[in-house]
Amino acid sequence: MSMERTLAFVGGGSAKFWEVRQDGAELHIRYGRMGAAGQTQVKSFGSAAATAAADKLVAEKLRKGYTEDETAPLPQEASPAAAGGVEDEDRLTLPPTWLRALHPRRGGAKVSVRRPDASAPEKLTAELDKRGKMLADMVAKCPDPALALAGAAASLPPGRSAGTLV
Repeated sequence: MSMERTLAFVGGGSAKFWEVRQDGAELHIRYGRMGAAGQTQVKSFGSAAATAAADKLVAEKLRKGYTEDETAPLPQEASPAAAGGVEDEDRLTLPPTWLRALHPRRGGAKVSVRRPDASAPEKLTAELDKRGKMLADMVAKCPDPALALAGAAASLPPGRSAGTLV
């Protein structure tokens, strides 16, 4: 029995591939950075155990965020140009270093997305309050009361009163 599966992971600053090929009772595993030949391992099992081990390894990689995608770039060794053939001129193949800058698109390559910090609004409000107080202190030192009041009104966020500062 012969089975082959190729998985890819693009995200977090890396672009890598992992593939497993079952040849009878042996598993041939190849992995590495996209665009490189990668490293190879060979593991020997019983025939039924090899299939179960391959399924277990694939499930583990899928849990880690690898995807099995037909449009994933092939490793250098498996590309038609590396095998002495001609690449399809109608197919766009991005360099592996460009894959780090991919943005998620519906139906496109799977890209990990950083979630925004949940505490960011509170941090921003605290920073604005701190800087608002600093500006209010500076404006309060102005010798002209009318100018100080105008400066205080301009430096405060909407909804705050400038009359309390002067």
